[in-house]
Amino acid sequence: MKRIIDCLKKYIDDEVLLKNWNNEAKKRFSLEIASSFNFYLLNLLQTEFILLEPLEEYTAEKLEKDLHFIESKTQYSCVFAFKSISSYMIKRFLKDKIAFVIEDNQLSIPFLALKLRMVLHEKRMINSIERFTPLNQLVYLYLLYSEEKVFSINDLSNKLNISVMSILRAMNNFENLGLVYSDIGGATNRKKIYYKIEQEKFYEVGKRYLNNPVKKVLYVSNIPENIKIFKSDLTALSKKTMLAETKRKIYAIYQNEEILKSYLVSEEIAKDNNLPIIQLMKYDISLLTNDDCVDPITLIESLKDNDERIKSGIKYALLTSSYNGNLCVKQENLEMFLEQNLDVSSSEIENNIINLKVKEEIVVEEREDESRWVYLYPLYKVEKNICERLFALKNFKNMKFIKNFEKDIKSQESLLGIKLSEKQYEAINQINDNNVSIITGRTWNW
Repeated sequence: MKRIIDCLKKYIDDEVLLKNWNNEAKKRFSLEIASSFNFYLLNLLQTEFILLEPLEEYTAEKLEKDLHFIESKTQYSCVFAFKSISSYMIKRFLKDKIAFVIEDNQLSIPFLALKLRMVLHEKRMINSIERFTPLNQLVYLYLLYSEEKVFSINDLSNKLNISVMSILRAMNNFENLGLVYSDIGGATNRKKIYYKIEQEKFYEVGKRYLNNPVKKVLYVSNIPENIKIFKSDLTALSKKTMLAETKRKIYAIYQNEEILKSYLVSEEIAKDNNLPIIQLMKYDISLLTNDDCVDPITLIESLKDNDERIKSGIKYALLTSSYNGNLCVKQENLEMFLEQNLDVSSSEIENNIINLKVKEEIVVEEREDESRWVYLYPLYKVEKNICERLFALKNFKNMKFIKNFEKDIKSQESLLGIKLSEKQYEAINQINDNNVSIITGRTWNW
């Protein structure tokens, strides 16, 4: 019985309820009937019926006769529950419209046929949705950003300038996904009203269906004055965060490509001359933003799978670290930081580290303990030049060496009326013995 209930919960109704009904059966039926079955009262799809589990093997004729008798005495519909039955009995029950369920995931419940058909259709619809269509994504984001919790089809149609039928299809999809639920209301009490689920859950459930909103990327010599543009991609990100502004501006528009036809240039020319990049969007972004940037979710989705974003993140993390005096970062720590903040995989990060290394924008240094440390190339060159100069100084002949060091020190102490401490004496001796000395961690008190 557990396998049957688990199957019903998984494929039909996760709120199915089952309770033992044997004691009630003993009160209502003869000993022969009551001892022939295990009786259960089952609530499936908000419909109660009796589940009969035969305790012995009976003929189809006897089972059908007992089922009709039980139904006539209880006013409940009845369904047989089997671990397994013959193909003959299945055909017989199907022909006579006798309801049954079998542990191997087979069932036939004629009195629930319409409800079952609707549930299975909804589940197929949900399983078939891998990503939102552009129209559905626009409606979803509008609902997400809205402070309202109750929506009507006509209101959404008017605000988004989308046909009533298209809005209705979108809201039905959202209802199947559990993003909204509906009720009948309005002034006439005949209008369908949709209610948005709790905001955080609305985003958590819906974000898995979000799609990249960019239809096409174009390169232009300049921006026409008669089009409405919004900052997008890294240009928008630099405005919203502390990332340095990119040389090439990236904008998003929701208009026909023809309007840009006379301004188009090749990608190579645009790159060489730092000309603007235009993203043609799949939906009207102006409906979702209150400033000159695309909305946050559209921005995030347009950046996904964007190597340029990961490269910028790598360089930004290294530069930020240098502000604290760290000219390099351990590669595993860098990858962990980027995974958490950019929501990308370690393999994507590693690929872009290799790419930046090949272009000599960063340096990856492997040390004796096999750890890897990542530098920005200019900072690595500065550090390397300092080390080479220090090494060269060390190997020069020491022209300032004082042979009678101890005698001269005592003479100077007597002349100045001071007495050097042990550490002060040691420091001066180090300077005398070496061309270069590096003091770290503290200052000396003379």
